[in-house]
Order: sequence, then structure tokens, then C-alpha cells
Amino acid sequence: MVHLLNFTASKITGGSQIVWVTENEENYTNFTVERSTDGGKTYTTLDGVSASGLGTYSYLDKKPVDGANLYRLKIVDLNGTISYSNIVTVMYGNGATLVKTGIMVYPNPVQTTLYLTIAPGFSSTQGGGTVEGSALSYGIKVVNILGSVVINTTTNQQTWQSDVSALMPGTYVINVTNTKDNSAVGSGTFIKL
Repeated sequence: MVHLLNFTASKITGGSQIVWVTENEENYTNFTVERSTDGGKTYTTLDGVSASGLGTYSYLDKKPVDGANLYRLKIVDLNGTISYSNIVTVMYGNGATLVKTGIMVYPNPVQTTLYLTIAPGFSSTQGGGTVEGSALSYGIKVVNILGSVVINTTTNQQTWQSDVSALMPGTYVINVTNTKDNSAVGSGTFIKL
């Protein structure tokens, strides 16, 4: 029986590159790349690929839409059994950027790994300037819809990532502060699928 070992999607020049790796596939296995642009409610077929026995396959989505592009792989074997891969989200356009607050949270919606980038110049607004250098430290709090803090951490980097796969599906607020003077750096929301 065919086993899906890996399914990924990433931004490259020209669109979204979807790559999957399988084992035990035979020439009777069919793969279909599907995309959702409505948060996973409906999926449309982008392309179908018949197994060649090579084990590694790819597809280039040349026309991703602004916002969240959710990709999954539909696998149909000899018996007509249908299975699906994990869902991978690739963000395009302004959907991920929270320019006013100085932070960028992506992908949004998120399934497994959440990324945070703090824009240069938003380190601290106290005293009319910014604090630069290695002395910076950021407090990061993720709060659920009930107001409970589900992640509370600090970082001295302008980029941060966290595995949020254990979080319950729903809407979350992320707040970033400068720990030196407790000034707000930014806040935003994201949806956990």
C-alpha cells in the first residue's frame, strides 16, 4: 500500500511549489493536488498526477491567491480507497502583515508552526526613538478567546517560532512587548485550524 512520507508547500519564484514523497506506490496510484482559498471549507482540484514509481513528485501552483492558500494531496489507490495528506498553508499578499503594530504573524490560519517577525524600528517607542542592539528582549504572550494565556515566553531575536499544533482550534491574540520598559511592540490575531 502507498505511504505518504512527506507533503510540503512553499513560496518560490513563479508560485507555490508543492512537493510530496511516497513509498510503495505503484503505477495504479493517482495523486490529486487540491487547494482551498476559503479556510478549508471547499477544495478545488489543481492537477492530477499518476504514480511513476519514482517516489518524489512536485507541482507548481502558478496562480496562488492573496491570503491563505491551503494545499492537500488526495491519494487514490487500486481499490479506490481515498486518503488525504496533511494540510499545508502558504500565505500571499497582505493577509499576514500587521503593519500598524510592527509585527507579522504567519501563516494565518495556522496548523502546526506559527512564525512571528518583529519589524525593525518597532523595538520600543519610549523616548521618541528605538532601542537597537543585543540588549533587546521581547515578551510574547498568546491568549485564547477565553482570556487564558496559553504561551508566555521571551526572546531576544526579531524572529520567533512556536509549535502550536497542541492548541485547540480557534482564534488567538498574540501580544509582543519590550521587556526593558514594558512598552507595547505589537499585537494581532491568528486562527488555529
